[in-house]
Amino acid sequence: MNYAEHCTTNGEDPTFVDFMGDYETQAIYEECTDFPKLREYLNEKLVAYNAQPKISKMNIVLFKDAITHIAKIYRIINLKRGHAFLVGVGGSGRHSLTRMSAFLSKMNVY
Repeated sequence: MNYAEHCTTNGEDPTFVDFMGDYETQAIYEECTDFPKLREYLNEKLVAYNAQPKISKMNIVLFKDAITHIAKIYRIINLKRGHAFLVGVGGSGRHSLTRMSAFLSKMNVY
């Protein structure tokens, strides 16, 4: 089995997530084949994040690249001793996407 046979995204980069399923014991990474559903899920989580008291609200647009970056950051910070060095110009969303990924992981950012 090769990469093309396993992924169902027809040439686009696949996005794997484990936070969309209804898993009770252990989350399983699966390829997200319904990207609009993933976008809707993350928009709901963004509304939940902004509803928290005593936090600065995030007014971000979740376009395709932002969503894939959230999925990648989420996976990295959930690894044991996982860390990443995010590089980009000011205002590119590094901090916001990391906050969103941490919120999905039920982690605190300080």
